[in-house]
Amino acid sequence: MIATTSTSAAARFAQRACAGRFDRTGRPLFDHYRRLAEAMETEQEACAALLAGALEGPDATSDELSAAGLPDEAVRAAGVLARGKAEDYFDYIARVKEDALAARVKRCELDLLIAEMDDYVSLTGTDRKRRSSYEKARDLLDGTDELLFDGTFASQHGQAPVPAAPPAPAPPGSRR
Repeated sequence: MIATTSTSAAARFAQRACAGRFDRTGRPLFDHYRRLAEAMETEQEACAALLAGALEGPDATSDELSAAGLPDEAVRAAGVLARGKAEDYFDYIARVKEDALAARVKRCELDLLIAEMDDYVSLTGTDRKRRSSYEKARDLLDGTDELLFDGTFASQHGQAPVPAAPPAPAPPGSRR
């Protein structure tokens, strides 16, 4: 991870906020955000990745993060990355896409989550559905798919028909 005063402060804050919480695999939740921060290329991205974990908890607020002297841009992006409890996942992704810093962090997180699923011994139906959602979210962030008004994706509509196969060649010695 990029080692700066800001990333160290963000890591301490996130570690406190994630204390006693675990991910789906039973690992401490902070470890996920630490791995994500380690994959980031800039200080702002690393701080936003760590602080997003803090804001996912029940106790931390953006005001507390700002008061702790953490970088304003990272605090703002972490706020964008915090998904509301009743917020539709793909509405959330569309909102994240509007913020360049938050979108870079989320895109990296999706890659990390998908890669972690590659290590599963087997995938349940729920795992496959979640992975599909992650892949669709990655496509939305990359601009290779679009969520339409009816709640479906552009890739589900208007797919070009499969071209017909060319006619089979005539057997030797026959006329056409």
